[in-house]
Amino acid sequence: MANNIENASFYYDQGIAGQISYSDYQQRRAMTQDITDAIDRSDARNIAANAIFTGELQSTLINNQIASENALYNNTQNMIGAFYSGFSDVSRQIGIMGANMSMAFAALNTTVQKSAQAIYDRLDTMNDILNNPSLTKSRELFRRAAVNYNKGFYEEARNDLLDALASNKTDYISWFLLGKTYLFGAGEFSNVIDLEKAIEALKNAVKYITPDARKQEEAKVMAAEMCFYLGLAQQTRAMDALHAKNEADCRVYLEQAGVSYGQSWDYSAKMLEARYNRARCKALLGDAQGAITDLETLVLADRNYCVKVCADKDFSIIVIDLITKLKKVAFIPAKEDYDNIKTMLSELASLGGTTEVTIPTVFTEEIPYFDILDYAKDFKRIIPIVEKAMAYRKAAIAKAEQAERERQARAEREARKAKEKAEREARAVAQLPKAREWIVKYEKYKVCISAGYHTVGLKNDSSIVAVGDNWNGQCNVSGWRDIVAVVAGKHHTVVLKANGTVVAVGENKAGQGNVSGWCNIVAVAAGDFHTVGLKADGMVVAVGDNEDGRCNVCAWRDIVAVATGRYHTVGLKANGMVVAVGDNKDGQCDVSDWHGIVAVAAGYSYTVGLIADSTVIAVGNDFFGQCNVSDWRDIVAVAASGHTVGLQADGTVIAVGNNKYGQCDVGSWLDIVAVAAGGSHTAGLKADGTVVAVGDNENGQCNVSTWRDIGPFSEEATKERAEREAKGEELYNKLRQEEWQEQGLCKYCGGKLGGLFTKKCKSCGKEN
Repeated sequence: MANNIENASFYYDQGIAGQISYSDYQQRRAMTQDITDAIDRSDARNIAANAIFTGELQSTLINNQIASENALYNNTQNMIGAFYSGFSDVSRQIGIMGANMSMAFAALNTTVQKSAQAIYDRLDTMNDILNNPSLTKSRELFRRAAVNYNKGFYEEARNDLLDALASNKTDYISWFLLGKTYLFGAGEFSNVIDLEKAIEALKNAVKYITPDARKQEEAKVMAAEMCFYLGLAQQTRAMDALHAKNEADCRVYLEQAGVSYGQSWDYSAKMLEARYNRARCKALLGDAQGAITDLETLVLADRNYCVKVCADKDFSIIVIDLITKLKKVAFIPAKEDYDNIKTMLSELASLGGTTEVTIPTVFTEEIPYFDILDYAKDFKRIIPIVEKAMAYRKAAIAKAEQAERERQARAEREARKAKEKAEREARAVAQLPKAREWIVKYEKYKVCISAGYHTVGLKNDSSIVAVGDNWNGQCNVSGWRDIVAVVAGKHHTVVLKANGTVVAVGENKAGQGNVSGWCNIVAVAAGDFHTVGLKADGMVVAVGDNEDGRCNVCAWRDIVAVATGRYHTVGLKANGMVVAVGDNKDGQCDVSDWHGIVAVAAGYSYTVGLIADSTVIAVGNDFFGQCNVSDWRDIVAVAASGHTVGLQADGTVIAVGNNKYGQCDVGSWLDIVAVAAGGSHTAGLKADGTVVAVGDNENGQCNVSTWRDIGPFSEEATKERAEREAKGEELYNKLRQEEWQEQGLCKYCGGKLGGLFTKKCKSCGKEN
């Protein structure tokens, strides 16, 4: 700031005050300045003045460093001692402050040509003076005064300002410039310095701006500057009194200056220089504690004032006390933060956490003041970092503990499930012999009904009936005899004859009907494109599409039942375990750990097993919920397709899975002894040999209401059929109808009639 020195100082050093008057001091300084430097400084002043009146007044004033170069030189030794006791390592703490900060007086020139226009433009808005001729004249006079002041024509500037104020006495900006003219007006061409008039003008400026300062922020900032300059003038007058050996007046003027500086601070808390000069006045008046309080505020706001305090001999007697107080004020909360951080770091370490932050090993009040301030700032920054690390670590520990608890709970559940499964399997294995006794009852009915996209039924006289899709001739079974089991594939029908041979009709594109050479077969199963036969010796044969290995059953042994899905084959072993081959993309063949199984069924991409304890297990595709059978109980038979059907011991039926066509609507069925699951329909064999069906009936696959005598092979039924054939079907039927009528039954089907008031048959619905 040395290049911005005004042509006259605000205030001359206390050491000079006893040797030369302020007026002489100002004139001597002005007359000995180099004119070239003054020109260079003029440009800097223009920039500073323009900044003031474009909203940057506070930041400019903050840079007014009120200390002389001579004072800095004379107080070097004192400053070094102060640094040693608390302001060490200044270059690190302040950086390049020395290059930017001058210990000389610096002032603001607010009267350059550019600032004049800005000042009166504001006045135009604030006071609406454009329509007032006298005020317009005042404005023009001020502009000219500002230009003259800038050129160093102080006498001409003063005269114009006096004329302007004669036209408008309340023009506080003119009063302000007039006060500065009287305060600094020593130059090459004239010397108009007059402290009394300067003080009077500045007081008027403060007086007339006060109403606006109460309402407008810009006026408040300007008022802060005016009070500051008033304080400078009063402080200068105090130094002149000191020069005149008049200590009483010096004290009075210093008190007045302190009040003005206080007003400047009250208007703007950013007027740090006002607070600094008020501290100087207090120090000179012997109010050490008051000065320390002001300086404490300054140092906390701007460290540069530490150097100024040490370099200013006016504060030499309070520097030690100031440092002690400042260090104590800064150290106590910093120490609390330090201890808090150490505690948290210790806890964090105990939790196994780490952080990259570092703090000093020891933190005591002996540390230099600037270090304390830096550490205090660092501690405030570090605390949330450590807290975050603590929170993260605690959360991680909590998460790990929760994961461990969940793992233990999962392990316990799995162990419990494994134990329950093992116990269930053990019970099932133990129940196998007994279960096989009751399963036989249902197995003999199971072979009497089957469904694909058609429905096939085995009558008790060993003949067959079939309805539904017959596109490939899969329903052409009317002339067959001596049949003991029927199964329906997707588009083909397979039957087991009493002599252990097998016959098939329907689609044979994949060779699924090539069963004519089979013998010693005790059970058959039909998939979409393959056919499987169980031999009496427990071995298995298969024909048809083998793309996924679904026919790879030649190595199977001890098999007691077989089932086929769309692309896989399942075998039940004598020991209650299950084997499977074929497509396993949905896990439908993952049955190797099943135990105690007494019956199996295979759907499109899933497998169902009936356990000896009458519960059910399923694996594979569960898209439609067809595997949701874990809560089923008292099941005696199962069937599978795209839906799963379970026959309960009480003759009722349950079903889950795809129900697009109502194929699972079996809740009302009663007295059922066997079930079959087709592609999109379900069939049930009742104990009386009739059949019920629900689901898709597009091809008539549910037209089974007229079926009778569906069930296991019966010698009596065979004899009846032979008798019927011998007497002729027509005669036999006539005799049977007469017999039914005598018994009060339906003459068409032998079913029960509706009651006393109706002769409609409950079975066939025909009127008798």
